[in-house]
Amino acid sequence: MDAFQIIFSEYINRLGCTSKELSLSCDLSPVVISRYRSGDRTPLKNSPQFGKLVHGLYLLCQKKGLPDTEADIENALLSALPHYDTKIPPALFRERLVKMVQVTHIPMSHMARALSYDPSYLSKICSGLRFPSAPMVFLDKLCQFVARHYETEKEQKALALSLGFDYEPSVHPSFADALISWFNS
Repeated sequence: MDAFQIIFSEYINRLGCTSKELSLSCDLSPVVISRYRSGDRTPLKNSPQFGKLVHGLYLLCQKKGLPDTEADIENALLSALPHYDTKIPPALFRERLVKMVQVTHIPMSHMARALSYDPSYLSKICSGLRFPSAPMVFLDKLCQFVARHYETEKEQKALALSLGFDYEPSVHPSFADALISWFNS
């Protein structure tokens, strides 16, 4: 369980509310609330979803007579949001992901299936509306998937060249590792 999931679950338990009640209070879909609870998704700190979540929790605290202020809730949730475990900022991550999708010509629906994501969620990551809660896990799965589609050294070197880096098997015996290094460079 990650830190955000723990803090979020503590609020839900203290409030004694259902996901549906929280969903109505936050004006977020029950699916989004469920994904936050399960750890499948984490809101971005400056996103409208994060603001709605904080405000909805605050409204429920008021309704249940709990002393938490909106600032208290925001600070608690902010402190629990992941400090993304990738070396690159979200904008560069997104840029590299889009380039990979374009250059490989692998349908996004195939990538999404391999990553266990909904295609629309992957599309939202590409457009900058979302960011994976565990970017290195996402990146590892994505690069493993792409590497399986480029089996020969000749194909791998051609893809690397198209992405803008030199692939040398003696440096990165695993093509997936080379792709991860490109993402992080």
